[in-house]
Amino acid sequence: MKRNHYRNVRRHSSFRTEGMLGFSLTIIAISMVAIGGISYLSYRSRCSALGREITTLENELAKLNKDRTVEEAKWAECRRPDQIQDALTRHGLDMAIPRGEQIVDLQRTNQRTAGRGGDTAVASNRKR
Repeated sequence: MKRNHYRNVRRHSSFRTEGMLGFSLTIIAISMVAIGGISYLSYRSRCSALGREITTLENELAKLNKDRTVEEAKWAECRRPDQIQDALTRHGLDMAIPRGEQIVDLQRTNQRTAGRGGDTAVASNRKR
């Protein structure tokens, strides 16, 4: 009788162990799927936010490029000789374009002299 009792206990305990093992594996699998799903949603949300930020920055860049083009056109208009002459007259300045021998070119060089660093300007007269 004891022998049969031992077999019955052994049979039931293995059933419980196998059942617990299957249940544990199922819980682990469900947990991994849930963690994967949450991770996917998190990454998707972050990518969407970055996409919106990129779109906003691209729109801002396009606006700034347009503004730069408008300002360059205004500056080109102001640099025309007749516009410069009108501005000089409007402000009461009597100026004329200098003769060739009156123009001095300055060239910037980066030479270190006497232990002091810095830029120096070199002047040369232009012959026109």
